[in-house]
Amino acid sequence: MSVTTAASASEAQQTPTRPIFVFESDGIRYGFEAMRVREVFFLPQVAPLPEAPRDIIGAIDLRGRIVPVMDLQRRFGYTTRDYCLTDSAIVFECDGLLVALVVNAVITVCDVPLEDFREAPTYGRSHGGSQAASEATARHHRFINGIAQTPDGTVLLLDCSQLVHYSEGLDLDEFPLEDEEPDDDRPREFCPNATPEQRQVFQKRAIALQTRTDDAAKSGAQPTAIIEISGEFFGLDLQVVREFCEVSKIVPVPCCPDRILGSTNLRGEILTLVSLHEVLGLTAYRREGVTEAVVVEVGETVFGIAIDAVFDVMQLTSDDLSPTPTALQGRGEEFVRGMASYRGKILGVLDLPAIVEREVLVVDD
Repeated sequence: MSVTTAASASEAQQTPTRPIFVFESDGIRYGFEAMRVREVFFLPQVAPLPEAPRDIIGAIDLRGRIVPVMDLQRRFGYTTRDYCLTDSAIVFECDGLLVALVVNAVITVCDVPLEDFREAPTYGRSHGGSQAASEATARHHRFINGIAQTPDGTVLLLDCSQLVHYSEGLDLDEFPLEDEEPDDDRPREFCPNATPEQRQVFQKRAIALQTRTDDAAKSGAQPTAIIEISGEFFGLDLQVVREFCEVSKIVPVPCCPDRILGSTNLRGEILTLVSLHEVLGLTAYRREGVTEAVVVEVGETVFGIAIDAVFDVMQLTSDDLSPTPTALQGRGEEFVRGMASYRGKILGVLDLPAIVEREVLVVDD
């Protein structure tokens, strides 16, 4: 019997969904279309741009391309906070432009049913009164075009086009931020309170991002999710990822090997949850210890993979991959496309179609 398909294609089509990239900034969860995301990495040193709007804190050199860096809180007109080493930058594309958005944490990629989307509130107020009052009101909700209800709570949906382009009737330079004097036009220093050690880390990150990749598009750059399985880092092609989710309860499936952990209910969809420890030569998961999973879709096959955590989304090209070292061969190397570097460690980029094609997830009576 096969337990790899969680639902038939016809059943999946009955519940249209929309993939949302969810992140957090100052305790609030935001999101936008996952297809806009090009790259995610820890915040590097940002070079100041004296003539930039106040919400643009500077720019980074991303492999030869200058990318402006936007502070979402400053875009809303709020107080600027000190950045820290755990902050991330999300590079997204809008109308052919690349913009990096500073956030506190990247949460997940969530496939949200269309029925769970709501329009942004109007607050029951018009924009009457003075022009200054209208502009002050507009700056707080102009960039939010909806709300999504997810299992983990409410996500405010950002309008990327408005976020990047909107300026009519809203000149942020006319609204001094709480931490700046009205006549202070100097560019703000990046992380003025950072320690020398922290500055060194920020600078090293910036230098690493400057490394050019000759015609990355021709090298087959792919957005790759960085996940942890049984304490080891792995890369997973984001194109096969449907969403990341929390697991609350796993129901065992009788007469199945250890790699089939069981079934779980994901918003009414019965999803088979598997462990790749067997094919990768790793420590087995205990069913009661699994709390996180990545839902993947390869062809018509949909299933969940037990993971420890999801960390980043980064662009990997064929030039970034190296063959599996001889010392690691024999540990599922036929299911690994190659090795890459991440956080000073080596990760294996999984070949998920190969795993499915070899019928590793099929159980025979």
